[in-house]
Amino acid sequence: MKLLQVIAIFFLLVTITVQPFLLVLLDSPVSARRDRYTRLKEAISEVDISIEKRRDSTKMITPKHTTKNRVVTFERELSETEIAEYEQKYQVKFSKQSRKKNRYIVVPETKVIADTTVSALLAEEMVATVENEDIYKVAEQTLDWGIPQMNVQTAWESTIPASGQGIVVAVIDTGVQADHPDLVDTVIAGGYDFVNNDSDPSDDNGHGTHVAGTIAANNNSIGYVGVAYSAKILPFKVCDEDGLCSSVAISDAIDAAVDANVDVINLSLGGSANSLIQTAVNRATTAGITVVAASGNSGVNGCLFPAAYANVVCVGATTTTNTRAEFSNYGTALEVMAPGVAVSAAAMGDTYASMSGTSMAAAYYSGTVAVVRGMLDGLCVETPGHTACADKRTYARALMNQIAVKDLGTPGRDDQFGHGLVDLSPIFTATNPTFVSPRTTVARGTTYTQSVTMANNNAYPIAITSCTITSRNQTRSQTTPVFAVSEFKQGSTVYSGRVQNIIYTTYPVSPAVTIPAGESRSFSYKYTISSGASPNDSIAYSFVCTSDNTATGTVESYRSEVKTQTVKVDLPATLKNVYFVFGRMSYNKTYTTSHVRRWDIIYLKNYDPKKLRVRQMFLYDYTKKGNQGYTRYWRNSTSMSVRTNYLLPRYRKYAYVIEFEDIATGARAKKYFVFYTK
Repeated sequence: MKLLQVIAIFFLLVTITVQPFLLVLLDSPVSARRDRYTRLKEAISEVDISIEKRRDSTKMITPKHTTKNRVVTFERELSETEIAEYEQKYQVKFSKQSRKKNRYIVVPETKVIADTTVSALLAEEMVATVENEDIYKVAEQTLDWGIPQMNVQTAWESTIPASGQGIVVAVIDTGVQADHPDLVDTVIAGGYDFVNNDSDPSDDNGHGTHVAGTIAANNNSIGYVGVAYSAKILPFKVCDEDGLCSSVAISDAIDAAVDANVDVINLSLGGSANSLIQTAVNRATTAGITVVAASGNSGVNGCLFPAAYANVVCVGATTTTNTRAEFSNYGTALEVMAPGVAVSAAAMGDTYASMSGTSMAAAYYSGTVAVVRGMLDGLCVETPGHTACADKRTYARALMNQIAVKDLGTPGRDDQFGHGLVDLSPIFTATNPTFVSPRTTVARGTTYTQSVTMANNNAYPIAITSCTITSRNQTRSQTTPVFAVSEFKQGSTVYSGRVQNIIYTTYPVSPAVTIPAGESRSFSYKYTISSGASPNDSIAYSFVCTSDNTATGTVESYRSEVKTQTVKVDLPATLKNVYFVFGRMSYNKTYTTSHVRRWDIIYLKNYDPKKLRVRQMFLYDYTKKGNQGYTRYWRNSTSMSVRTNYLLPRYRKYAYVIEFEDIATGARAKKYFVFYTK
C-alpha cells in the first residue's frame, strides 16, 4: 500500500508539473476504487483543489421481463480467437459487447442456456460473473420536482410556446451517453473528447449524462423530461472517469463551443482562477454566448472559478423548501439559485439517478436560459440594419435576473440567494397591462395609434422604467419584420427608441412613470404593418413593462395578454381590375367516354405585364374540394393558352385559379373562372 501511495503522489506531481491547474466535477460519482479517491484527495489538497462526492441514488425500475440471454463478465477483454473457442465449447453466440469491454451478452443456440452450462462457465478461470439479462423500462415520463418549482410549464404552455427550440447548449463535462433513450436526437454531432483526443465524447463517469438530461432530455413517454426539451446538446469531454478536469482541456472546449456557435455553455465544475479559462470565457461572452457555472459544494463564502468571473452566471442550489442547500457556496458573485437537491435525470447505462449539487443547479439554469433565448429567437430574425437580434444575447441574462426570479431571503439581491430562485412564470403569465380598444383588422401601410392601460393593483406604488413591444406573424414563418413602431409616449411625454421594422423593441422610460397604488396610467404608440405581411395574415403582439419597486426593492414585470390582428385585403387597383375570360374552349382528341382533356385560350383584361406577374395557376376541383393539380400554360401580353396535365372526369365542376402579384407592392390576389366538363 505504501508503494502505491508513493506512485500515486509521484503521478500527481508529474501531472501538476505538466498541467499546473486541474478542476474537478462538483458532483462526481463515488468510484468503486475508493482507495484511489482517498489518495488523490489527500495529495490534491496540497494545491487547494477538492473532490466532491456525488450524493446520488439510482432510481429503481421494475423489470419488464428476463430474457434467455446471459451476461458474462470476464477478467479481461477477450480476443476474437478466445470468443470463438468459448462459442464452440458452450454452443452459444457472443451477440455484443457492453461498454465495459470485458462484459458480453451471450445468446444460446438452443432455447435456453442450461444451468449446467452456467455452472461450467463459472468454473472457468477467466469468468468473473454470469447473470441474467433483464429488460427494464420506466412506465411513464416524470417531471422532476425542480420543473414545477421554477414554473417551467408556463413557458411550455404559453401563447408562444418556449422549450429551447433552435438553441444549442454545450455541455463541457465528463462526456454524454448520446444513445441514452432520453437523449436520442438531442445530442448532436460535432463534440470532442479532450481527455483521449478523439471525436467520441462518450461518458465514462455519469456526471455529464445527468447534466445533459437535466437540461434537455426528450419530451417522450419515458424517464424525466428536460427543462429545454427542444434544445440540442453539444458534448465536450474534459473530465476523466474520476472527475478530474484539466484547465487546458476546459479552455480548448470553450473555444470549440464558440467556434460551433452555440448559445449556452454549461460548466458544472470548479476550482481556482486560471488565465487560460478566463481568456476562453471572455471570447465566449463577447460572442454573445451565455456561460453558466456552478457556485461550488463546500458551503463557504465565495463562488469557485469560473463561476466567480463577472461575465459568468454563478448558480447556487436550493432545496425543495426554497432554502439554500447547506453545501451550496454563496457570496458577492452569486447571481441566481436553482434546484440542486435530489434532482432526477438520465444516468449511464440507460438508467436514471437522483443527484445533488450545484452542478444540477447550473444545469437547471442552463435549461431555463435556453428556454428564454429560444423564445427571443422565435420573435427575432436577423435582417440588415436590425440590431434587436443581437440585443437578445445580453437581454436574456438581464431578463432572467430582473424578471424571471422569485426573491428569496433579504428583499432584493443578497449574498445568500443572489437575485433569487429562477421562476419563468413572470415572463410568460403576467397579464397587466391591457390594450384599449384593439383593432381586429389593419391595412398595410396605414399608421395606427394603440393605447395600453396599466393598472397598479398592488398595495404600493410602482415605477415603470422600460416597456417592450413585441410582434409576430402567426400565419407564416417569420422571414422579415412586419411591425414598425414610432412615437411611444405616456401622456404628453414622448420616449425615444428605435423607429423601424421590428420584432421586438424596448423603450427606456426616463424619467420613470410612477403609478400609485390602486391607480392606472395609459401609454400609447404608433405602429404600421409593413409589406412583409400578406393579406389575411394574423399578426400577434404584446406589451411588457418592467418596474423598479422601491417599496420592496425588487424588479417586477407586467406583461399584457397577446392580441391578434388580421391584415386586411388592401389590393391596389392593378389587382382589383384584372380579370380573364374564355376566348376558346376545346377538347383534346384523346379522350374516353368518361374523361376529357381541356385545352383553352384565356384572354386577360386590364392586364399590364409591366405591373403584374402571374405567380401560379392551378385547377380547383369542387367535388374533391381541393387542388386537382397544376396546369401547363403559355402566355403573351393579352392571352394565355392553358392545358390540363391529365384527363378530367366528365360532368364535374372546376375552376381555373390564377394568382397575380403586383410588382410594385408585392400584394397578391387570386382570380377564378368556373367551368363544367362535358
